[in-house]
Formats: sequence, structure tokens, C-alpha cells
Amino acid sequence: MRTYFTLLLIVVVLTGSAQSEILGAERELAAAFQKMRAADSDESRRAASDDFKSLLLDALDDSRSFEYPFESLPMCKLTSPDGAFRLFNWNVPMDDGSHIYEAMMMIESGKEAYETIELKDDSERISRPARKKLGADDWYGALYFRIIPLSKRSKEYLLLAWDGADALTNRKIIEVLRIQGKKPVFGSPIFKQKERGLRRVFLDYPEDIVLSLVYDERNERLVFDHMAPPRPELEGRYEFYSPDSSYDAYWLEQGKLRLENNVEFNRQREPKDKDFYDPRVK
Repeated sequence: MRTYFTLLLIVVVLTGSAQSEILGAERELAAAFQKMRAADSDESRRAASDDFKSLLLDALDDSRSFEYPFESLPMCKLTSPDGAFRLFNWNVPMDDGSHIYEAMMMIESGKEAYETIELKDDSERISRPARKKLGADDWYGALYFRIIPLSKRSKEYLLLAWDGADALTNRKIIEVLRIQGKKPVFGSPIFKQKERGLRRVFLDYPEDIVLSLVYDERNERLVFDHMAPPRPELEGRYEFYSPDSSYDAYWLEQGKLRLENNVEFNRQREPKDKDFYDPRVK
């Protein structure tokens, strides 16, 4: 009996010590994140982001961080519904209205074992980004707010994202992710529409409005506001676009997304809507 209580005491002490370690890491991360948000120049924000990233990499070495909530960090923290990966994602706003994006992916590599992969934002150097197959080292950076399994048989997912493109426009992105050999591969030509060969979709809109992009789970479709210019000569000038009270949708059909214009849709807020972290909110 004495041996049993001794072993129990050891387990309690070790568990408490481990919990204290990850709590301490979270406090350090929260302070570094607030320092980054308080920085007042591009140079200081980049430096603070690098410091935060270094601390986060250290914290993610602990396998318990896959399930730990990190509630004090006001950033994107998403786990795939099947538990195959977790995303930690934040933005670094620049003085010119653009953003630099950072992300870490924890990918399941065994029982309670994970590999951490840094996604490196290369969006400024990617030509024709809607058509490119990309990886961790040439990632099109954005802030993710929803993960949707695309196929139950393979590790394929839809990622919904926000990108503060510039001082005049923002965009929502429909990205495709495949986990291949424990590595992320971004982009796939699954979009069935008039414009062929798209591997991801960009939905651009003005800075002063919000474009709705939601997953209608009951009907298995992505629904979004139809945006239009006020005059034909302003086509492609997205800072002048506005929603016209109609909706378009991508229907999920056998691993493909089929575009349909002018669909019926009654918008209802979902509990998951709260997971979208708008980086402009102070």
C-alpha cells in the first residue's frame, strides 16, 4: 500500500511539473505576442514576430501542445476534424497596408508524436498564384479560419482564409491542402468552372466591407457574396466592388468543387463563426 501511494505521489508531482512548464511557456508566448502587436514600425514588428516564432517552435517541441488550448494567444489555432494536423497562424501588419503571414503546422507522425513544419510566406514572389502547386517553403500566406475535410479516404482538406492584400482591398481564399508523406502540399485543380486550371480561388473585395464566405454543411457547399463593380469600366478594380445581394456557391461533389451562380441562401451565424480572428480588431 505504501508503494502504491508513493507511485501515485510521483505521478501527481510529475504531472503538476509538466503542466507548470506548458503554462509558463504560454505566459512567455502571450507576452511576446503582445510585444509584437504593440510594435510601431515594420522593422520592430518583424523582429518581435521572429522572437515569438522562436518561442513557439520551442513550445511545439512538447507533444502536449497539440491539444493544449493556448487560450491567451489571440491568433488562429485550428485543428483538423480528424486530428491529423494543427495550425498556428498569425499576421504581421506592415505600414503600407500589406501583411506578412507566419504559420506552424503540427502533423501527426505517430502515436502522440508530431512533426512541426514552418510555412514560409512567399506570396510576393509567386506569379499567377491561383494556378500554382505550392509547399511549405513557397507558401501563399494567409490567415486560416476554417478547415473542411475534402475526402474521408485521403488526407485532403479545404482551408478558408483571409488575406489583407493591401491598403485598399482584402481577399478571402479557398485553398486546397493535401498531407503527402507527412508534408503539406497546397493547391489542387478541383475547381469546376469556366476558368480552367485553378488550384485555389481568390475572392477580392474592398477594405471597408466584409465578404461572407461560409461552409453550408447541410448542403455540402461553400457559399459567398457575389461581388460586382458599379460600372463595367471598373471591372477588376476590386476596391470599388460591392455585394449585389446575391450569392454564388461551390458545391462539393466527389472531391471536386462545382461553381454555381445566383444560389438560394439564408445566412445564419454558426458557433464556428467565432473562430475567425479578424486581425484588424484591436
